[in-house]
Amino acid sequence: MLGLIFAASTLLLTACGGPSEGNAKETAEKISTAMFNQETSTVLSYVNGYENLSEDDQELAHNKIGQMLELVAANAEKHGGVDTIEATEYKELSNNRVNVKVLVTFDDGSTEDSTVKLQWDEASESYKLRN
Repeated sequence: MLGLIFAASTLLLTACGGPSEGNAKETAEKISTAMFNQETSTVLSYVNGYENLSEDDQELAHNKIGQMLELVAANAEKHGGVDTIEATEYKELSNNRVNVKVLVTFDDGSTEDSTVKLQWDEASESYKLRN
């Protein structure tokens, strides 16, 4: 009975979305998808402290990230668009930091991989981008 209670509580905690491999991989895929879709506001929502910037600094960040995302989208278009985005590797580091390798497969069959660097943010109870 104790084993059943432990298993149920573990499942409940995992389902709540705390720091985990699955949560980190899902976050990395969401960020990558938002980048290729040029969803600047979504990408910025994963930047820790963005909401605390002044209105002028938020506008500057929005414009700069928007320019960067135009380049990302242009690169994808050169390959016919994005077919799939998949988090393939997870590496846990110290201090609630993780690296997630993301593999992007384009419509022309070519691939590109990158590492999304994340850190668990206790205040928002979610992973945020780190530098």
